[in-house]
Amino acid sequence: MLTKKDQLQKNKPKNDKKLPSKELQQYQFWLKENHPQCQAKLNGCEHQTIEAHHVLFGSFGADKDDRYLLCVCRNCHEWAHKNKALSQELFLHVARENWKQYGGSEDIDNG
Repeated sequence: MLTKKDQLQKNKPKNDKKLPSKELQQYQFWLKENHPQCQAKLNGCEHQTIEAHHVLFGSFGADKDDRYLLCVCRNCHEWAHKNKALSQELFLHVARENWKQYGGSEDIDNG
């Protein structure tokens, strides 16, 4: 019988794009330095960036792809989580562009 941890590992997608912790921190720092204002721009939002939002994420944060990040304010971050499908549609291209500008190590469109 598999333990809960083994079951999760077995069901984990093979294309999981988690970045090593240090690289994720560096990428988030770069994002906040290069995008100090909310990238969501919902209703003309120009608030200061305070968080990085995973545009692709599963239930309770599962299956996050650390390459698809967007700099957001708290209000826009909450909206994105309440409107997952629409936020992915609106922000996926921005997150792809962020990764490319950062100089990410993998081709995000083929990863």
